[in-house]
Amino acid sequence: MQTVSVRIPEDDLAWLSSLQLQGASSPSDKIRALIADAQRRANGENDYVSCAALMREQVRPLQEATQAYEHATHSHSEIVALLTTQLPELMASLVTALPEGKRVAEMAREIEARLTAKAMRMLLGLVRLAVTQRPPTYDPTVLNRYVAELQELVQVVQIARPPG
Repeated sequence: MQTVSVRIPEDDLAWLSSLQLQGASSPSDKIRALIADAQRRANGENDYVSCAALMREQVRPLQEATQAYEHATHSHSEIVALLTTQLPELMASLVTALPEGKRVAEMAREIEARLTAKAMRMLLGLVRLAVTQRPPTYDPTVLNRYVAELQELVQVVQIARPPG
């Protein structure tokens, strides 16, 4: 291991001191942990599975806080559950959509298909929740303001794209 000396502003040192990282208590431990995290992020940038894991890691604090809130209040939001599950996957698809060395022209249809599939899965999940008058959400009226516009769009789609 090499010793490296760096000068950092006092506010950065205060932030580093207050930073809670598992298994890292000293500033040196924390800097090593931050470097390891940066390496992991850089290495997982082009791999969908690794990137999705990183994106889920970013969402984990919200998921844990939501779980604690739901436990304390005996409530649940399928919207929060759906989006905190699906958005990291969509983000990972965006980040890893274009493999190194490829051009958009070579991948355009595949990128479009993947992004459409993930976005439609989210949309369909939200539409399913809008079907019921009392969806499993914190606010049972949260989807109401969108139902009229959704109905209008469905009618337009039905006219524009007859079955067959």
